[in-house]
Amino acid sequence: MLESGGIRSVTMLGVAKKVGIKGASLYKHFSDAEQLLIALEELNLGDLGQALSDAEQSVPGLAREFLRFCKSRPEQSKLLFRSGNPEVSAMTMRAPLALLTHLLGDPQEALIRLRILTSFLHGFNLMDEAGAFRQGGDLSPVVEAGLRLIVPEFGWMESKRTSENHLSC
Repeated sequence: MLESGGIRSVTMLGVAKKVGIKGASLYKHFSDAEQLLIALEELNLGDLGQALSDAEQSVPGLAREFLRFCKSRPEQSKLLFRSGNPEVSAMTMRAPLALLTHLLGDPQEALIRLRILTSFLHGFNLMDEAGAFRQGGDLSPVVEAGLRLIVPEFGWMESKRTSENHLSC
């Protein structure tokens, strides 16, 4: 329902009908549609966390997987980080935080950079989905430039060959 009709299509009655139960039964599990959307967000964040854990453990690898995940679920990706649940966000970003902590050697600096990186990638994806980059062309150099600014310590010269071929948006 979410992917075909967007967030507004997710209603308590519609979901109940789709899963084959009475509307009142769904209210036993969720107090309203917002609570249902939060549950969907948490499921998506869990899926994203798994995808990031399974991804190539490099800055471009994690960025590529984040964007791939969002592109494969455009409407669901709009729910990411909606509730601001810190526990769920921490679980989701465990792999990227570990990589950045290893790379930077400072857990606090790694957390700061992870927040900037996540904001950049999520915002970039939302803008791309909304058609903000209508000029066309390959957007991977834009993503790579952003990554270079956020995490210049990565050693971009060594990884340039692999990231050029894989940062497609």
